Amino acid sequence: MKVVLSGDGGDEALGGYSRYKHDLKEDSLRNLLPSWLRRSLLAALAQLWPRTDWLPRPLRWKSALTNLSLDSEAAYANTLTLCRQPGRSRLLSADLLSELRGHDSQRIARESFSRLGQAGKPDLLSGMIAADMATLLPDDYLVKVDRASMAHGLEVRPPLLDHEFLELCARLPSRWKIRDGETKWLLRELSRDVLPESIRNRPKQGFEVPLDDWFRGPLRAMFADLVLSRNSAVADFIDPREARRLFDAHQRGTARHGTVLWMLLSLAAWAERYLSASDEGVGSTIFRNWPTTVPQTAERPIGQFRKIVDPTPHSMTIHGGQPS
Repeated sequence: MKVVLSGDGGDEALGGYSRYKHDLKEDSLRNLLPSWLRRSLLAALAQLWPRTDWLPRPLRWKSALTNLSLDSEAAYANTLTLCRQPGRSRLLSADLLSELRGHDSQRIARESFSRLGQAGKPDLLSGMIAADMATLLPDDYLVKVDRASMAHGLEVRPPLLDHEFLELCARLPSRWKIRDGETKWLLRELSRDVLPESIRNRPKQGFEVPLDDWFRGPLRAMFADLVLSRNSAVADFIDPREARRLFDAHQRGTARHGTVLWMLLSLAAWAERYLSASDEGVGSTIFRNWPTTVPQTAERPIGQFRKIVDPTPHSMTIHGGQPS
């Protein structure tokens, strides 16, 4: 088998993600609240409310209060963000924050949302889809499929990303995509006489990996070696005390930081491979077969980091997991 078809793009084109209907309900509540109340009282409550990431999403009041205190485009950008403020500023070192120069990691999501979500009559679902099309789809979902398939010489073709099909779907009213809390409403209706009920209404199955379990099990020692050790290759990039606090809370089960820990581990393995003075290390072993295309210099790691990785607006925002 050399070529297969995938369904990538279907959820974006036809409104299939549960976060869409969740954020639509959230926006209905936002519209009932005066802006002064949202931006003052709710914003203050969001800062004080403890994180409860281990609970189901409807019970994560910190995220809900934060989103309600924001405008629609900023709220959806926050939904997509996996390492949010102020936690990101606590996690990154002062030197790295200085190098980033106030970089706005949510800008592309907000601007993409605004172009469609506020064009003419506001259409929130179109805004959310536009934000996903500009960030998650090209920089996360399609990347992982392409890397995994090409590693085995397999061509994956996504017919639902045909530009004419996407243009057609973009012209469809949002009420045909999500209706009464039902995602992909139009597709389900069109397939009523073609597919059995068990297929049409089968719960969505994602592709998340069990990061939370891995960091309490097989990846625990690797994280301690690569990220928390004194000679870690990311020592100049992060605050080790904050990384330790996140790791310990995750081990105790009082928080779910699997995605952030994965991003830290990935950064550490990359830095060990490309920024470390030694060519041999845990990171080098992991990536031994990767092509060495990054020039080694005698600069401090922060300087190398700035030159090698131009921080795009997606940094620390969408990679490492899939918002549900």
